[in-house]
Amino acid sequence: MKKKLFQILFLVILTCSTFFSVAHAKTEFTKSGDILHSDSGKVVSITKKAYLEVDKNGIAHEVGSKGKIVEQAREQFKKNYSSTIKYHDPKAENKTFVEPSIVNEGKENKNSASPSKAYGKVSMDYTVTFNPNKKTVTSLVKIDSLIGQKPILIIGGNDLYTSNLMNGTYGRVLEHTKEFKGAQIKAGSKSTKTYNVKSTKFWIARNVTTAAWTGYVPLTDTSEAGPQLANKIADFYPTIYNEHSKKYMPIPTKANMKTVPEDKRTPWDSSKDRYAYIKKYINTYGNPKWDWHDFDIHHVIPREYGGNNAFNNLYPLPRELHQQVVNSWWFRY
Repeated sequence: MKKKLFQILFLVILTCSTFFSVAHAKTEFTKSGDILHSDSGKVVSITKKAYLEVDKNGIAHEVGSKGKIVEQAREQFKKNYSSTIKYHDPKAENKTFVEPSIVNEGKENKNSASPSKAYGKVSMDYTVTFNPNKKTVTSLVKIDSLIGQKPILIIGGNDLYTSNLMNGTYGRVLEHTKEFKGAQIKAGSKSTKTYNVKSTKFWIARNVTTAAWTGYVPLTDTSEAGPQLANKIADFYPTIYNEHSKKYMPIPTKANMKTVPEDKRTPWDSSKDRYAYIKKYINTYGNPKWDWHDFDIHHVIPREYGGNNAFNNLYPLPRELHQQVVNSWWFRY
């Protein structure tokens, strides 16, 4: 490919809002010419932070004995525990695909205390690792750091939920709760739990943290991150951005589309239909001065799953990226 021929930036957007920080994704990127992209089949980890603290001036009031505080902490944690959660974005309503910029957002707890000079402070790490090589998703709960007075109890939950639809009810598939007590309450203490992926799903991670200090009302923090679409081997759906058109490649809103028989699929003429798309692309966005011979025209919803030749269901991709990354993901849908 000639240099500066393409103006498409490929990136995986994995940022999720948290209480005082943003989630960080650990993934590897490859550059081909002017194209930055992540290879399919790579391990991806999303780490989120949660903070809890009690003020020196006693914002959390006295509640009684140590045993009573622990009991209250467990009850408070359970109140924020759920076997199902609901997700709804009006932009995805009655759509077969949407711009990926409307997903991947975590729900923020507005009631979380802001960092200050605290009597005691806890920082937690919640990591979810998608491993296509093992076809697994692993949840990690970890005490990242402790400042000031140590709590007498920390309860961390990092549960995973899935759904066939982007909008709707997500059911819990992995329940992961860890109580840290006594000598376990130290930076670096952690717990992991793994789920074996069976099919393509939308995923949401929900975190609950409850911490209790002697003489203080227990504090609880909650957040959600997602949804993220991953196929049946736990490989993330690729997020692609075209810098020329300023358009993202849309993401499907269904994880359970059925295969359409070949004789009922929308036909695609690699000459006539391809030329018509290129002409309309240039008329719509201007001439990018690409060598179109090096590009494939990708069906966002593949014809195999009922996709048509509508302009908004088509997306131009460099051939290597299309065949090695995007098609690779769909082969395992």
